[in-house]
Amino acid sequence: MFENSETLHTRMQSGAKRFLPLERRRQIARASYFLKDTTAFKEFVASFGVAGQDDVRALRRDGFLRYPEMALEGIPELVQSVGGKLNDKIAELGNECPVSPIPQSVRLAEPGLHALLRNRELNDCLRGYFRARPLFHSFDAWVGLSNGGKSGSPLLHLDSGGEKIIRLYIYLNEVGPQNGAFSFLPRSLSRRFSDRSGYLGNAIQDSDFLRIGGEIGIGWDDIRQVSGPAGTGFLIDTAQCFHFGSRISVDRRLTIILTWMINPDAHEAHAARSDLRQILSAAGENLDDYPSLIE
Repeated sequence: MFENSETLHTRMQSGAKRFLPLERRRQIARASYFLKDTTAFKEFVASFGVAGQDDVRALRRDGFLRYPEMALEGIPELVQSVGGKLNDKIAELGNECPVSPIPQSVRLAEPGLHALLRNRELNDCLRGYFRARPLFHSFDAWVGLSNGGKSGSPLLHLDSGGEKIIRLYIYLNEVGPQNGAFSFLPRSLSRRFSDRSGYLGNAIQDSDFLRIGGEIGIGWDDIRQVSGPAGTGFLIDTAQCFHFGSRISVDRRLTIILTWMINPDAHEAHAARSDLRQILSAAGENLDDYPSLIE
């Protein structure tokens, strides 16, 4: 059981966040987005006739899709390059190593990242899931240490930056139950729990999860844990699936995370996407090969 009363409620909540359930706020945001961008609405309608591949169906059902180890082009390069940089920082700084020690300009220059963003299989899956053209949001490289900084939240929560937020997690070292394996509640069960609890956007303590979940037949056995060696990659909708990580009792967890959304106004998105476009243009790359970077 993991308890931390200080994170039970998010700080500085707006009036809407205190009183309107998260799902209702998302419905309002979606309607506003489509009113502002009719192209997005047309893509949403058109997608119902074209998205039927197995990976999209699995992602829609569970909010989760795991790839075989090192399966996507770009992952082996990222494991070697970014993993090496993070381990060097830990060797240099020890337990004082920050959660995100690699500057964004260095992260965005990684060739492995560029290969992933070009990957047709990945881009088709994302478009089918979002029912719209997804926009690249960010690329993070995180360090979690048993005696140092923790990357991510150790309590169950939903990310609230959009109605759907797809993140591609890639482990850079072997990760299991003792060093922060990513854990989540599948999408359909997360929806039931959110509806029952009137979820506002706060972090959920284990005791509250068991109490509320017990009323609707959801328990700890329903939480899925993702363990695997370096190179393990998986897609997860962190806005639709309750999740947690960083319960690290031994060693470390090194991860990289790519994030896509459909909301072009999301914080940080403009800077990362604009900077990456400049890097690729300077390298002579054709930006049309990167669907999630198209303005």
